[in-house]
Amino acid sequence: MENTVHNRLADYIADFQYRYYYSTLSKALQEAYDQLLEGYLSHKSRIYITVADIDEVWLIHRQLCYDVPELFFIKTISGSFDSSSSTATVYPEYRFDYETCLSILRQMEKKTKRLIQRITMLSEQEKAKRIHDYIMQHFTNFLEFESLLLRHNRTLSLIERVRFLYARKKP
Repeated sequence: MENTVHNRLADYIADFQYRYYYSTLSKALQEAYDQLLEGYLSHKSRIYITVADIDEVWLIHRQLCYDVPELFFIKTISGSFDSSSSTATVYPEYRFDYETCLSILRQMEKKTKRLIQRITMLSEQEKAKRIHDYIMQHFTNFLEFESLLLRHNRTLSLIERVRFLYARKKP
């Protein structure tokens, strides 16, 4: 793994990371998904996307958060819909400012870098076992991370935590 300093949130998203929920969307909704992701990663205060109705906004947002756990910094969204142009305006509320998000991701990368280097070539089952062992060995740090998330009204499932570790791996 190279010693790269990431200067943008987008740098933390693997280029070819498999996104299950993205793959279930129509081409039009995939475009909206991409626009929403780009807006979130740029910390935009309003994001315009083309959708059929406001319900599609919530669907895309939810699927995007499942596919890209690095978006932990989004607290909530609100939105409006203009039916004459089929355009939704999404207003994200961010937990942290842009620089704080970068700092958190840098710290997480630094703490997990050695583990990721050691498990890259293992089978999926062996990776899951090693990640489990890592979490158990670093339980105090794990609880501190959990406490930070809870203080900011955010919880991550175990699978989201595991997916975050894998998200940094590029094919």
